[in-house]
Amino acid sequence: MTDHSAHKHVFRFPWIFLLLSTILFQSISGISLALADTPQEHSKKTPDHQNTNGQAALQEKFRKVITSSLTMQKVPFKNFTWLDPKEVTGNVTAFPFAIDIGNKRIVSVVYLVNGRYLATSPLLDITDNYKPVPPIPPPSLISMNIPSSLFSLEKFPSSGKPSNTALVIEFGDDQCPVCRKWNQNEEQKVLQDPSIRFTYIPMPLVTIHQNALKAAMFEMCAYQIRPSSFWTIHDLLNRRVELGSVDEKDLDGVLNGLASSQALPATKMNQCMSEQSPLPDIETADNTLTEKTGIPTTPTFIVGGQVKTGYLTYGEIKKLLGQKK
Repeated sequence: MTDHSAHKHVFRFPWIFLLLSTILFQSISGISLALADTPQEHSKKTPDHQNTNGQAALQEKFRKVITSSLTMQKVPFKNFTWLDPKEVTGNVTAFPFAIDIGNKRIVSVVYLVNGRYLATSPLLDITDNYKPVPPIPPPSLISMNIPSSLFSLEKFPSSGKPSNTALVIEFGDDQCPVCRKWNQNEEQKVLQDPSIRFTYIPMPLVTIHQNALKAAMFEMCAYQIRPSSFWTIHDLLNRRVELGSVDEKDLDGVLNGLASSQALPATKMNQCMSEQSPLPDIETADNTLTEKTGIPTTPTFIVGGQVKTGYLTYGEIKKLLGQKK
């Protein structure tokens, strides 16, 4: 990959990587029409032999599908810029790009594999009108073991004794249906288990969940102002508020009502939300997970150092910890 250390204020918040899977969904729904013109022109070319004009044409097609998806997702971006392409292996070329969202510069990447596949999730065949194809091995291996010491757990809400060696970390999104189901069915069992040290870290997937980031900021502001309020606020967000059905313009009223119900000071909450005070800690933790495991998904659990994605029952968690239910 290209070294981007020279680019200041680079924001690698992991939700941007989900942009690629969102692009895929949108392109199947219609954006691919913008890319369908003579895709066969790349069928006999490999990244090693593309001339400058051919590479520019390919990047232009990538740019169209990325920016079209961002526009449809109502992401307020500007200044789309291609960075220097990088040959990852003999058959994999990375095309990194940067965009500005607010005051953050975000860097992401698309891959061209074997001169034929556009590596989103899943892959797209650029020689066949960007048709989805069966997955092939990714350019790099994904580690599925992460020590909890990589994360500043003291900055996030936790239950259980700090001395407990049975550690469970959840990366969750309050608008994620699977996360919500887990909260309703399994979370209380984990919270009430005295042998488990459980930590929750928000991972808002904002390209597909429009209210996730604000919900994450809200519950983490509640935690910073009054730590004891967190689990009640988190539970209310997951059980009482259907975030996917709340209009963005109505969300503030819903959150203000939750804050009032827990007697959280409005002035402090408003200041914390305005300054997005919890965001740096969330970014750091989420970026660490993304860098170690690849494209993120929610929920993701780290159970005794093992990374597991998707719904885990309380019984499965106990088994992974080597404990009896």
